[in-house]
Amino acid sequence: MSPSGWNTITRETRKQLVGEGKGEMTLGSNLPLRSLPQLYPDLPLEAALPYISQFPLIPVVHRADSHRLEGVISRDDVFKKYEQYAMEEDD
Repeated sequence: MSPSGWNTITRETRKQLVGEGKGEMTLGSNLPLRSLPQLYPDLPLEAALPYISQFPLIPVVHRADSHRLEGVISRDDVFKKYEQYAMEEDD
């Protein structure tokens, strides 16, 4: 998380690094340079839309303390919620 913000690394990338003999390196040294966007719990669902095509997971952090992780939303979470909204509108 520090100094560039929240970040992620996939299992596939870790497996690849182990295969390349880099398994003893720290996770931080293997993280991508681009950090994840972060959302706040009080934002509307639409706030996630610009990010879900680029990031499979998005951290939701406390608005007053960005080091405090409140949760994580996934691309599937966003799609499912929109599906629920669409079904409610059809009723």
